[in-house]
Amino acid sequence: MALLTLSTKYDFNGVWKNVIRHLSRHYPMTLEEYEATHRDDVPLFGQTRENCDFSLLAAAVTAEVDVLLPSLFFACSDYSMDETLTQMQSMPRESLHTLMRGRDLLDTCFNKFV
Repeated sequence: MALLTLSTKYDFNGVWKNVIRHLSRHYPMTLEEYEATHRDDVPLFGQTRENCDFSLLAAAVTAEVDVLLPSLFFACSDYSMDETLTQMQSMPRESLHTLMRGRDLLDTCFNKFV
């Protein structure tokens, strides 16, 4: 997370690309790859997945790393409303709105199939 933020701030393109490539392995673009890699019981970067998902979302929003946002928003949409609101306190309001709208749409789609 720190490398993503610092490489963006100081325009270290090589480091930034490597960080994005590494994070993309844990937060891939397809649902099939995401389901294969996303495990709540396995720590990520020495932290619980819960702490990583929201921290990385905040860093990706700040660094404008659009390629990571769909997977990160999807990962964060799976938490309880209380946990989401607690974790999103330091995020821009628009990011919270995006997460809540996506969460509602996922819930609506899920309910149609159940």
